[in-house]
Amino acid sequence: MGRLVQLTSLIMTIAVITSLVNAQTIYLNSYALDERSISNFIYKVNIESQSIEDSLFLPTNGSFCMKKPIIVDYSNSSYILSFWVNGLYAKNSQLGIHTTSHYCAVDMETFDMVNCDSLLDVMVGDKYSYDNDTLIVELYEENTGVWEESKLLFDRDNRLIEQSSRNLTRQDLESIMVGNYVEPDIIFSQDTISYYWGYEDVGENSYVNLLAVIDSDIIFEKRIADRVSANIIVGFNSETNMIYAFILPFKLLSYNPIEQSPENITPEILVISPDNFEIVQTLNIDMGDIYLGRETGNCSSFDSYLYYYFFLQDGVGRYDPAYLLIFNTRTNEASWLRVGWR
Repeated sequence: MGRLVQLTSLIMTIAVITSLVNAQTIYLNSYALDERSISNFIYKVNIESQSIEDSLFLPTNGSFCMKKPIIVDYSNSSYILSFWVNGLYAKNSQLGIHTTSHYCAVDMETFDMVNCDSLLDVMVGDKYSYDNDTLIVELYEENTGVWEESKLLFDRDNRLIEQSSRNLTRQDLESIMVGNYVEPDIIFSQDTISYYWGYEDVGENSYVNLLAVIDSDIIFEKRIADRVSANIIVGFNSETNMIYAFILPFKLLSYNPIEQSPENITPEILVISPDNFEIVQTLNIDMGDIYLGRETGNCSSFDSYLYYYFFLQDGVGRYDPAYLLIFNTRTNEASWLRVGWR
């Protein structure tokens, strides 16, 4: 995350996405390709049926700022905000003199577009929070060449109106530490213990480790796998009270020769007890001909399901299949849903 200001933003962000995580319907950004064009779309996905329920074409092209739209509430209604940027050397973006960030507001109930607008000479970052009709985002201001924290009011016309902004300071850019871990990601909290995963860099290796923390003290930790060799996705399911670590191979086709996980990396799921980080079960996962970019991240959870959207790109000039991994903790079955292109 990289900034102290985002510690409070993270708390508000979790509150913002709670309605999304606790619902069986989620929304994802993705690209659609045909023989003549590349378009930006929002996809409406049902987790339980593991299906795409609907899709919405976005009127202009550009590189998505986030892999998921932002969900905001205003005047007893909920809206989906999707952001993408044009003018940069980036995926589906036309290089230009100026940078323009576009957004569309979509009524969540009807899945109809209610407004589209743009923010000139700025690039929207991928960190945000939402509180009291105000969206707080990080913007790169092209004219000044600095990152700003901007407060944007979502108004009755379904537009974002800037209320205030401030330059991010050196203090904002300082890293948050937990023990020797820089910017670890929180998985969940239970009683007085918070559970994180973080990076441990050792020579050319970069391990993903689980951490159990009381206050700021690490009470125990466990090494999971090396992200140099594999994708590592971590999540927690409250129904089973277990941590799940997905260890999956990657393949980057834009490299010559192709960069990929070693042959000894086989797709598997580690079921881990939060009590002592003991691996209580190892499950196989079938990927067939699916290939992924290189990612580490947190799963989202809904009822018995864990899910994660693989959207990191493999080269600006190429498009690869984007997949949503859905895992049912009751049946220990994993499914892959194709959601456009990344």
